[in-house]
Amino acid sequence: MWHNRRVFGDTRSWFVSARNAACIAFPDAPLSGRGRIEIVRTRDGQQYAVRLGASDLSVLYELERQHEYDTALLAFPRPQDARWVIDMGANVGLSLRFWLRHFPGARVIGVEPDADNIQMCKRNLSLTQDGERRTTLLQACVGGSRRTVSLDRRRGAWGYRMTDGPANSDQIPVITVDDVLQTTDGVIDLMKMDIEGAEAEVFAHPTPWLARVRVLVIEVHAPFGETDLHAALARGPGTWDVAPMRTGDRASVYLARNTSLSNDVPATAPTP
Repeated sequence: MWHNRRVFGDTRSWFVSARNAACIAFPDAPLSGRGRIEIVRTRDGQQYAVRLGASDLSVLYELERQHEYDTALLAFPRPQDARWVIDMGANVGLSLRFWLRHFPGARVIGVEPDADNIQMCKRNLSLTQDGERRTTLLQACVGGSRRTVSLDRRRGAWGYRMTDGPANSDQIPVITVDDVLQTTDGVIDLMKMDIEGAEAEVFAHPTPWLARVRVLVIEVHAPFGETDLHAALARGPGTWDVAPMRTGDRASVYLARNTSLSNDVPATAPTP
């Protein structure tokens, strides 16, 4: 909590984070406000909507304190020229806000399967000047083939996984990367893929879509690992330079640059 104070711009927001930590540490305690949506302010003046007792603030810490995606920005000497960003695994929209802020001329496509998370995405986009206009949200899972699945929610709101087991009330559609790309035109400047293990089935299928991707930020989950990622990119079009951003036992994040696509090549302007 003491380290996290540097994230927030006012004392009230820090106290909200303390109540959130208590809700998580004592899940069975009758703490008031559990599940309530609160607005917190960061030191740069940004406002974010988060749910008490959920993982929302942990995602904010990754972005603001651990600088999870800052390395990806170094691949763009002129970030204002970026035109398309695709975020697969948008969660509650904090990463969408990150891309909107750092790529001011880009349109952003956010893909997220959970209905509650989608509503939080909308809430967070509403706290920006033009985020709602520049962002398209798709409620779906991303996989290797179209079908309907359920969500395994045992790991919490930031780790929902699709499952082909017995149907429940979810019944979430699965779309492919090609389906997502149909909502765009031209080069995809940055594609973030954090789809909780489904990357294994995505890359088990042909990947001609890689020819349109300039930078791929991908979180891979065991048993799909770095060796599998290198092999998958080698099978696809383009020449890829891969570097680790964060490594761990359960999941690791990699930055892959398509060196066949120069950053000097202009992307097709997005449709207004």
